[in-house]
Amino acid sequence: MSRSGGVLSEELSRMKGFLSRIWLEADYLNQHYQRYSGKLDGSTRAEIMNCFKTIDITIELAKASVDLALSQSKDVM
Repeated sequence: MSRSGGVLSEELSRMKGFLSRIWLEADYLNQHYQRYSGKLDGSTRAEIMNCFKTIDITIELAKASVDLALSQSKDVM
């Protein structure tokens, strides 16, 4: 494995860990939202849920991109 390939793999792995931590924070916020959602009007609840869905989808796409980059970096080495 070349030095630059190892650094790339390390950076991509760190990025994946960072994305996982963001997902955990979003999940934590979602749990709190669920607790208090009964006090919000319907359109506000729907808007917040759309935000959580967008965060989830974005993180999943980013993690898939990192996985793809990791697999491609290993193919090059």
